[in-house]
Amino acid sequence: MLLGKLTYGKIHSYNNKNDKNGQPCPASYPLRCVVPPPSKNDEKQKEKDVSKKTNAEGFEEQVRDAKIKVLASLSRASAEERKEWNDLATALKLEYPNCLKLLHEILIKVVASQKKEDGRNGINEVIESADQVINIIDKDAVAKFFGIRSVAEDPDAMKYEQDMIKQRDALVDALYKKGIALAELEDDSIVRLISSNVELFSTEENKEEENVQGTEGTSNVQPPIASVSESSDASGGKFEETYLELRKWVDISSTKYSLLRVIHEKRAGRLGTALKVLNELLEEEGKPIKKTLVEQKVHLFEKLGWLHCAAYSKRSLLACFPPDYPLF
Repeated sequence: MLLGKLTYGKIHSYNNKNDKNGQPCPASYPLRCVVPPPSKNDEKQKEKDVSKKTNAEGFEEQVRDAKIKVLASLSRASAEERKEWNDLATALKLEYPNCLKLLHEILIKVVASQKKEDGRNGINEVIESADQVINIIDKDAVAKFFGIRSVAEDPDAMKYEQDMIKQRDALVDALYKKGIALAELEDDSIVRLISSNVELFSTEENKEEENVQGTEGTSNVQPPIASVSESSDASGGKFEETYLELRKWVDISSTKYSLLRVIHEKRAGRLGTALKVLNELLEEEGKPIKKTLVEQKVHLFEKLGWLHCAAYSKRSLLACFPPDYPLF
């Protein structure tokens, strides 16, 4: 704490006893300043970490990160661009075989560039990329780290904590994307449902596709998510395995994973629970209503035999997403 005083105006003294007994005038005001404790400086901490590396190691790391950044910025729109991008990604994986950051960026790019026309080849590509991320992570080490309360005081402990957090986040992201891709293998119509849920699974490229789809007519409601009887045993077993693994790491009741929960409950035949989760996703504050989510709600109503609710939801689709607007 710092103590002092602040005085305004010209300072002079009075000799008259009636004038404040010779004190300076104008009167000074006490000043007190509470100094907060020193905060953790992340930049200095990073400088300490970097200082432990040699120039060659620092240079190699910067070059690697630059290559990953450029790879993530390249386009995969056309078939030629996709083939060229895959060749570059394969070369980088051979150069940096154990780089989690590289494998995660590849997964994100593959998911972002996935198109409905890719069919099962595109879905299998997502699953393969997700498996590469999952397999490189030491899940036991991550589980042990988050199983106890860590106190990171020294730079090495802080760096280790950041590394564990990155591994956990990458693992969760890969498991979620793999689960969605496995569900797509059961029913290709899920591709459109996923592309509409931008916040949970897609990127800016999918937003443009969603806007185009939102202007289409609503007469042809999309097919429902595949049920257990419609799905293959192989992909269904892998889906359940992936879903259970994801539940070990996150709170599956979060709206971040609502789309996967809807698919899981629908596959298990719990249509009421699937409808409840879907309503929570539709009623999320600050989020616009997704057309394809309402379409899936219509199908759940029909499966439950609530035809009056299905008819009402279909009318609301026409009101919220008209096929065309009247001319002015």
